[in-house]
This record gives sequence, C-alpha cells and structure tokens, in this order.
Amino acid sequence: MAIAAIGTTVFAEPVHPVLQNVAHGAGLTLGAVISAFLIERWRIRPSDLLDPKSVWRTLAAVVAGTFAGAVSATTVVMLVGGPGTFAAGVEDRAARVLDWA
Repeated sequence: MAIAAIGTTVFAEPVHPVLQNVAHGAGLTLGAVISAFLIERWRIRPSDLLDPKSVWRTLAAVVAGTFAGAVSATTVVMLVGGPGTFAAGVEDRAARVLDWA
C-alpha cells in the first residue's frame, strides 16, 4: 500500500482523505486475496518452499497481488474527482515539479 499512497500523493492531491484511506484498505485486501488466489491456483504448498522454483512463483504471486492492489487503490482515489480533476491535478503537479527543477 506504500506504492498506492505514494502514487496518489505524487499524481493527484486527494479530494477526500477518508476515501483515500478506505481505498487503500480495500486495495490492501484485494492484493492479499489475489496473492492467495495465485498461490492456491499454482498449487504451492508450504512444504514446497524449499524448492527455489516454488519460492520464485510465490514471490511472483505476492508481487502481482501487491501491484494489483496498489493500482486499484490509486485509480479509485484519483478518479473520484472525475477525469477532468485528475488531468488537472497531474498537470498542476507536473508544472510544480518542473518549476522546482
């Protein structure tokens, strides 16, 4: 969720801070569910974790779940204000960064 928090802070200033917290919590839950689903789908058992191939597959499942949760949470928070607000927020943030550099 650190990725989602950084993403929403960098790309857009959230309009509703409470919604941002709820979306991050939902994204964290979604990421965990996706990771667990992939681990179950790929039939990785705890006894298989001594095998390097299973460790890599488990790591891939966790990364995929984390990425999906972060992207969904960031997208929900940024689109709450509507696409116009999102685009304006990105342009404003980019202008500030370029002006600072």
